Amino acid sequence: NPSLLEALGDALYADDCGEASSFAYVAAKACYESGDRYLDALNERIAKNEALFRDALSLFPFLHLVSGPATYLLYVEATEIEDVEDYLDYLKNVGGVAFSSGTLYGDKNHFRVNIAVPEATLQEAIRRFVTATKQYCSKR
Repeated sequence: NPSLLEALGDALYADDCGEASSFAYVAAKACYESGDRYLDALNERIAKNEALFRDALSLFPFLHLVSGPATYLLYVEATEIEDVEDYLDYLKNVGGVAFSSGTLYGDKNHFRVNIAVPEATLQEAIRRFVTATKQYCSKR
């Protein structure tokens, strides 16, 4: 299906995910061959990060975490926000935190959050997200 292939390509390249660096191949091989401890630590970090983001999200009853098979990518439903693109632009331009628009994946009422980051980075992103979301809501 050519149109489906084109949509997939657009989504991959929209987030600069379409090309791996030469280092990525070496890292993937090392992880595959001897990455058990790394994988265990990574899964633990991601679980903690998800709990941190889930706690922050609970401050806003109009945002809902959608369960799915992804590990470090959280999908947030924002159907109660009138213009999700405007909200995401506000978070990025005013709040200094950017999330991927669900329109890249065929759903304008959702957005995607990557939590595969160090805890300190996520804590700062959460601080910005909470502050900007409160400001956004107070202006509406």
